[in-house]
Amino acid sequence: MTNSNPSSLPKQEELESTCYALRQKCYRSMFLMDSDYLDDYTSLISEVSAACKHLLTVETQSPMEEALICLTVLVGYSVTIRNEGNIMRAVDRAKAVLPQLADDRLKAHLNIYIYGETEDEQYADEAHRLFSQFPKASLTEEDKWALQSLEDIVHPSMTFS
Repeated sequence: MTNSNPSSLPKQEELESTCYALRQKCYRSMFLMDSDYLDDYTSLISEVSAACKHLLTVETQSPMEEALICLTVLVGYSVTIRNEGNIMRAVDRAKAVLPQLADDRLKAHLNIYIYGETEDEQYADEAHRLFSQFPKASLTEEDKWALQSLEDIVHPSMTFS
């Protein structure tokens, strides 16, 4: 987490909205891999990649903002051209902010993406622990998708059709 001139920083609500919108574009890109949508897909991936690169330069004011940026960057690089340097910067920043976060969905999602990049079981275990605290009926579509992604990583299917 870094500090600078507050006037140059986005408001928390704007940052949350920007990060949420970018994650939604990432999820949408997963369904545009069909050749009929190649132009849309290419454009979307370019936009996501540029946004991820930019987000890593945003200076945050709180652990929650830092976690939002890290999560969004990790989601973004999971669907676009991987930039290993930027991914590791996001992972390192995410690991640093985890102890400062409340046990909530943001922390659970961040643990999933850290696990996806590091394969360190402690992050998968922590994500499972956190999600077990939430009633199934309260899980959002993003929660369900993240949990399915975690299961796919932890227990990959070995069947090929």
